[in-house]
Amino acid sequence: MNTPARQVYCIFGGHALRYARTCLQSMLDNSLDPLHLTVITDGPEDVKLIKEAFRVYKERGHVSVFSRRDADERAVAYYKGLDSVAWFRTGHPCWLKITDPPLFSEPNHEMILVDPDVYFPNRFRFEQTPARGILLMRQKPNCLFPPNSVRATFRAGYAMADHTDIGVAQLVEPLSGHWLDELVRRVGRDNLPTWSMHIESIVWAAWAIHAGGGYLDQKVWKCWHNAHWKRMALRLGMPGWKAVASEQFESLKCLHATGPAKDMLMMLLGRDERPITGGRVEGTYPPDGYVRYPRWRFEAARMVKGPLIGLGRIVARLK
Repeated sequence: MNTPARQVYCIFGGHALRYARTCLQSMLDNSLDPLHLTVITDGPEDVKLIKEAFRVYKERGHVSVFSRRDADERAVAYYKGLDSVAWFRTGHPCWLKITDPPLFSEPNHEMILVDPDVYFPNRFRFEQTPARGILLMRQKPNCLFPPNSVRATFRAGYAMADHTDIGVAQLVEPLSGHWLDELVRRVGRDNLPTWSMHIESIVWAAWAIHAGGGYLDQKVWKCWHNAHWKRMALRLGMPGWKAVASEQFESLKCLHATGPAKDMLMMLLGRDERPITGGRVEGTYPPDGYVRYPRWRFEAARMVKGPLIGLGRIVARLK
């Protein structure tokens, strides 16, 4: 009997294929479970580019591609009467990772959300998805930004989880449209700037505390940590691929190559002297419960971060 494919969703534009093609192919090729990938993109040209990039997988029935227009049409009925959600969907494209995957999912079916810059170097399995709550990757430091938006969310009465990352997320029960609609109204549209992709992180962090679940084990579900020392080393001339090469790829299920790491990863994969694929990472890694991020810790982190940013700028000028 054929094993049903696990449903994976990813949102990106055709311009991201320079890394998305490699990362998503690594997922499809290395998964020990059958997967079906649904890509939600922008316009017709993006659909064409992505279909061509994944033509072999699409012919096998492993990939489907939909446009923003397809999503908009489905959202009319799915989010009917939720004006604040309708506004939210017009914000930063990253916010659509919250609202749009459920538009293409069957009720009460597993959804695995993956960013296009997540690389899977070994044979692996996604963890078992809980019937309730959400599994998220753990990132250090957290991405709760911009500061005024985080403060407005605290003032609106929402608790948030620390160090959440949406590189990989697993859930059955989607984020409630009614809950999101209320959050947008309580926090205020003026406090959710549409230029900021990080608003997505605020919403997921608040939903994590509301819905429950836990962090995927960061020993194998690894998020790139763009530490200050790495930034300074890069500014002083260290090749970017060397920074990424320091990761222990042989023990990872995935690496979320956030920010500049995605291009560094592509540089590393283009080199011949270090193969970083072909292993096997099996076993179940139970999630850790979410840790709340109190207001006092957020304010303390802001006080420390300012001088470190200033030091980085001084080093850049001395280069």
